[in-house]
Amino acid sequence: MERLKKQITQIGRRRVSDKAAADEVACQDCGMDPMCSILEYAEEGSNVPEGVLLRRRHVARGETIFLKDDPFRSVFAVKSGSFKTYIPKVSGYDQVVGFHLIGELVGMEGLSGQRYPYTARALQDSSVCELRMESLSESGYLLEDLQQGIINMLSAEVAFNHQLITTLIHQSADQRLA
Repeated sequence: MERLKKQITQIGRRRVSDKAAADEVACQDCGMDPMCSILEYAEEGSNVPEGVLLRRRHVARGETIFLKDDPFRSVFAVKSGSFKTYIPKVSGYDQVVGFHLIGELVGMEGLSGQRYPYTARALQDSSVCELRMESLSESGYLLEDLQQGIINMLSAEVAFNHQLITTLIHQSADQRLA
């Protein structure tokens, strides 16, 4: 059982480098790194217009970063903390869709329908980097490079989900529940 917990935790978490805070994922290990590297991490002198990449935004426990059916505007990378994604129900009981740990992306599914399919709420004090997709074309970078960055982010998400499903499928019901 402990082995399973460790295995699932390792799928969601990535190595934290010495440069990052103890509870924060390093940029190169984050799900948004393919885009951030193209945008030169929006560092001084990168010429990325303000508002395209918002780095290390604090999100208080219980705060939402978007609500179900909000218009899609951004993709978020969890730098520290954790998030729960859920579909609010009229009955008052929320249908939990998933949990997002450091290094993972939140909200990418909104890209297809141009609306977020669920609500994302911080489970603890957290921080996120926000990539504003609507402002991306104003970044001044080549469209082909930006498209390749998005494709790389999407393919990493697909690979992560495939790895998670593969891990869970080979476990007993009790182990999956844990």
